Amino acid sequence: MVAPPEFTTPEEFAAHMGWSARRIRQIAREHGACRIVGNKMVLTKEDIDVIMEAARPQPTKPKEMRESPASVTLEDYELKKLLDRLEALETPPSRKKRKLR
Repeated sequence: MVAPPEFTTPEEFAAHMGWSARRIRQIAREHGACRIVGNKMVLTKEDIDVIMEAARPQPTKPKEMRESPASVTLEDYELKKLLDRLEALETPPSRKKRKLR
């Protein structure tokens, strides 16, 4: 991949990356990663680094953690899973007899 010049426009950077110039402008504004004079926007290498970091996907939590309070950590979740598995091993199987049909 060819490195962008020291200063570039959102359109040039978007074409370089194959992204939308509109999305680049949006991310740049949201993160303060641009220089705007009048109606012209310019990106520096530092701005591009911020935009690239903002484009990094955020890891998702397991469904059980997303639905629980924010104070629950991944360690709490893993511990609960281990305790549930241990409890299942210690619980004796049901002694009810099944009726055959």
